[in-house]
Amino acid sequence: MLILLFNCRPLMGNKPADNPDLEVRPPVLIDKSVNLYEAGDFFLAGQPEKGTYDTLYSLGLKMVINIRTEEEMEIHALEAYDEKDYVREIGLDYIQVPIGGPAGFTPEAIAEIDKALKKTRGRVLIHCRTAGRATLAWMAWLIQYHDHSIDQAVDLGKNAHFSFPLEDLLGYPVTMKKAGQEKVHDH
Repeated sequence: MLILLFNCRPLMGNKPADNPDLEVRPPVLIDKSVNLYEAGDFFLAGQPEKGTYDTLYSLGLKMVINIRTEEEMEIHALEAYDEKDYVREIGLDYIQVPIGGPAGFTPEAIAEIDKALKKTRGRVLIHCRTAGRATLAWMAWLIQYHDHSIDQAVDLGKNAHFSFPLEDLLGYPVTMKKAGQEKVHDH
């Protein structure tokens, strides 16, 4: 099966057209204990501890996008702390856009994230439990709203908490494309 790579362009310093203040860069691991990655003006992470929020606040964090489900957050509040209250208490904007579990994985969730990103003027944390869904949501946003190809988003995601096990099993990289991008050849 032949899969083609489309829309190759540099990834460094890209800014969303609707919010030129948000910069996208390849993720760099900055705290392994919570799988915290810095990607320009984005942070991707597993469930942050209070101390993580304090550190990110000092680095210019303005908004938290929590993609954990209501059920997950109820358990977290019982075991640790009420994240929503704490985040708002220290002065950060906070939204919860559940992805996974009963909420599923939907384009509407990514549209809601985009709407929130258009309103912020500062650095943003997207988090879930381990950083896996957060990385996937960020990648989907890059594709849908930031003009990245699937391959570009996958390449960025691999620097964070995303893996493509098919490549590991095959032993070589594969590329992807959206359905309907097949090139038709006249014979």
